[in-house]
Amino acid sequence: MRLLTIRFLLALLVVSGASFRAAGKSPEKLPGRSIETKQLPETIRRFVLRHYSNLSRFNYRWDRRFYYAFNENGGYMLFSADGVLRGFRYYLRQMP
Repeated sequence: MRLLTIRFLLALLVVSGASFRAAGKSPEKLPGRSIETKQLPETIRRFVLRHYSNLSRFNYRWDRRFYYAFNENGGYMLFSADGVLRGFRYYLRQMP
């Protein structure tokens, strides 16, 4: 069950990345607005705060049934409107 879930999430991540490349846009260029984390839906807010402990502001785009949520490091997460994680990408900054 767990292996199936991991495979499903990886496949979903590949598909979501391919759809952004196919559209010719990177997720960072999607229009959006900045809101305070406490304004996010409860299920999304709990997940975000668990993974970004010092995050106080959050950029997002509402697109039909999904939230594209961006952090200040350039990573993003894709949530459905009910708060289920649908995909993600994290950027780690390299030390100079």
